[in-house]
Amino acid sequence: MILRKEQRVKISHLTFALRACGAMLFAVSGAFAAGGTMSGAGTAASPFQVEDYEDLMAIGTGDYLYSSSYALAADIDASSSDFTPIGTSKDAAGDTVFSGNIDGKNYTIKNLHIEKKGENDLGFVVTLSGSIVDLRFDSLKVKGSAEHYTSNSPSRRVGGVVASLTGTLENVHVQNGYVFGDSAIGGLAGLVKKPEGNPAGSGIVRHSSFQGEVWGYSCVGGIAGVSEGLLDSLITDVSIFAEDRNAGGIVGYSTGKVYECRSGGAIIPSDVASINSSVTQVLLSPAGGIAGFSADTVSRCASNMDFEGVLGTDDWDRGKLVGRGGGVVGRNEGVVSESYAIGNIFGGSDLGGVVGYNLGKVENSFAWGTVVGDSYLGGLVGHNDSFEENEGSVTGSYAANLVLGEKKVGGLVGFNYWPSSISSSYWSSDISYASSSDGGKMISFDQMKDLSSFEGWDTGIWSINKGKSFPYLVNNPYPIEKRYPIAVPTATAKW
Repeated sequence: MILRKEQRVKISHLTFALRACGAMLFAVSGAFAAGGTMSGAGTAASPFQVEDYEDLMAIGTGDYLYSSSYALAADIDASSSDFTPIGTSKDAAGDTVFSGNIDGKNYTIKNLHIEKKGENDLGFVVTLSGSIVDLRFDSLKVKGSAEHYTSNSPSRRVGGVVASLTGTLENVHVQNGYVFGDSAIGGLAGLVKKPEGNPAGSGIVRHSSFQGEVWGYSCVGGIAGVSEGLLDSLITDVSIFAEDRNAGGIVGYSTGKVYECRSGGAIIPSDVASINSSVTQVLLSPAGGIAGFSADTVSRCASNMDFEGVLGTDDWDRGKLVGRGGGVVGRNEGVVSESYAIGNIFGGSDLGGVVGYNLGKVENSFAWGTVVGDSYLGGLVGHNDSFEENEGSVTGSYAANLVLGEKKVGGLVGFNYWPSSISSSYWSSDISYASSSDGGKMISFDQMKDLSSFEGWDTGIWSINKGKSFPYLVNNPYPIEKRYPIAVPTATAKW
């Protein structure tokens, strides 16, 4: 007989014998803990059933260990009190790392709020080496402190769902989210890292999304603040407010891999660290629609992020601006391939439609939109540089955007520093308004709609609707083959 929740009795300890590959004993508890009782055995086959907010708060107390498996059995309203992150205190086994599994069963946790000014490692779960799957959040708020916040220390590693991740987040979605902290701040995870002692392993976030706002001083991302793991098939609709460095629509600072992600929203240089002050000068650098900084791979991604800014009143007060800003990656020391950006970039210097400052490779990528700034501005890459063993290269790519600035302005590349290279890449002065480029080949608006104009391009990567579209990426999961500029820009671009 299965008892309803209100019929359950307090059980201090219940032990069953299981015969499998010899005799093995294990304890299964239905003990009342922290106001919540859960049915189930805590195993993968019979997870503890989380039916209400009291059950959720009971994880990590009594017999509800961090190594156990849990499954939501209903939507949960968490509005009755601030939530204490899972892993804040040790469980009965002495652990703080959640190594088990939470299966959301596609239910939603609503109105979960965490506010702990001056504390590090904030999120629904503090440290996750296990997994959270098929879980949704609505009106999720996780708030720490930013540097210089009145009478509080800065909060580092703040994520909406996980502060530090060496395990897996999959099919986890946040809407109406708000995450605030100092550094390593992400909509889903503050830090995605490799497990200690296992350099071949890494944290993984896949098939997930975030919609809302993320505020931080540095290393701020729509999904993750810092990542050395795998970010795969992620979507954001996010406003990023950052002050110092490394801000991205998906990830702020990445030394890992980013595949098939899409970002939308805006990156806004802000005096996050001194919200109540009269700060007028902010230079956020680098910043990117997908990644602020990348030293590994960004592949088959798409960004529709805008970069906003406010000009200062004179040369000594430049305003709140983005430097080293790119539609896909702000500063690239890895590989950007089969990716594109559509958006408006407004900032200072080293700005590009795909990459702002490039010491890596840009391959088979394109940009539409607007790039407006001071210097080192390019429709595709602002500054293609070489330094020590790193040499920037651009191959098989194009730009179709308006580029406006004061110096070192190019339709494709603003400045190319030898021996950095540019090959099989194109731009149109009919669109860019730039009369030259430091590399690449200029073609007309009509030629942009004919794939034969792009010499040597791989038709396994590129295709076109001849006469009706610009080249589009065949393998990018976010195709836009039916869109292209419908008129030559006058004062502003018309898209």
